[in-house]
Amino acid sequence: MPEAADDGATSLVALGLDSPDPALASARAKALLSPVLPRHRAPDEAPLDAVAPPDGTELFFCDFTNPL
Repeated sequence: MPEAADDGATSLVALGLDSPDPALASARAKALLSPVLPRHRAPDEAPLDAVAPPDGTELFFCDFTNPL
């Protein structure tokens, strides 16, 4: 997981993106050489696919039109 700056400055470490097909978005990112990040989830948590772009942030793909 990315770490925030130690100097007290605000930093962005993760971003959630709405996608009609999170699995396809994740596969496309992987094809563009962004590794898929392993995630542990509880049974009642939404499935959030995440990838690691080169800048060190985490991108989460989720479908906001399809709640649990």
